[in-house]
Amino acid sequence: METLAERLETLCRSASEHLLLVAPFAKERIVRQMLVATAREVSVDIVVRWLPSDIAAGVSDLEIWDVVSSFENARLLVHFDLHAKYFRADETCLVGSANLTGAALGLSARPNLELLISAERANPVLSEFESELFAGCVVVDQPLVDRTREAAELMLPASPALALETDAAEEDESITQAWWIPTLRRPEDLYVSYSGEGELLSDGVNEDARDDLRHLRVPRGLNEPAFNAYVGVVLIRSPAVVKLEGFLGQPRRFGEVRRFLESELSVGESADRKWQALFRWLIYFLPDRFEYRRGRYSEVIAKRED
Repeated sequence: METLAERLETLCRSASEHLLLVAPFAKERIVRQMLVATAREVSVDIVVRWLPSDIAAGVSDLEIWDVVSSFENARLLVHFDLHAKYFRADETCLVGSANLTGAALGLSARPNLELLISAERANPVLSEFESELFAGCVVVDQPLVDRTREAAELMLPASPALALETDAAEEDESITQAWWIPTLRRPEDLYVSYSGEGELLSDGVNEDARDDLRHLRVPRGLNEPAFNAYVGVVLIRSPAVVKLEGFLGQPRRFGEVRRFLESELSVGESADRKWQALFRWLIYFLPDRFEYRRGRYSEVIAKRED
């Protein structure tokens, strides 16, 4: 009987123009196997969740970056809210429940019971899915890899708890993180609320902190350095922050950024409050990436030089 791995490998081999592999969890061996089966001239996009907690829990491998980056026409992308398992070679698709792991694809001693069924890209539901998928994706680069590795290493002492929580995290409340901008104005209060000491904060501050924590989906049991590293990774891979970072190709006055948030991220009347919160988070959690300058007549935010 054909394994799901064999079905997926056949799909990869059939691609002549574009291959799209989408799954929250991915292991190096499986990603390599699928790329080896794919013609070198084919354009490949691999979309995974790839949070530091996934790496620390062992459900995804950091090393898939090395595999993907060694293939000339392949890209690795991340999506915070990803739950779908969707694989497409040109116009032919497989849709189901299997991640890019040995257990999911029938290659382990105790394989999962999974499903992959054939579908056609012409299905409007699948076309809509792809549009929404890519709208919330961020392309992985080396700085993101390095920061994810650092955060995962800091989280390793809590990894047994992470492993137990991983599946539950996928089924978290229906909160879309992709274009989220933080609410809490003092980012240093976030860990206070996370660590169970919210009674030290005012009710309003604690409510804002808890709302942001629901969006961030931070695993339980992290110490403060691991917590801060996790939040930093989520920030730099957020589509909203990636778009803002592109705007910061040159130093920008605060007024320019507020107008950018209003026009490009549609934050409306709350642009001033949202910018004040986001600015403080960027400086607090990513001080090596963003800097604040106070000029004679205005405040400025800029990207730090590498």
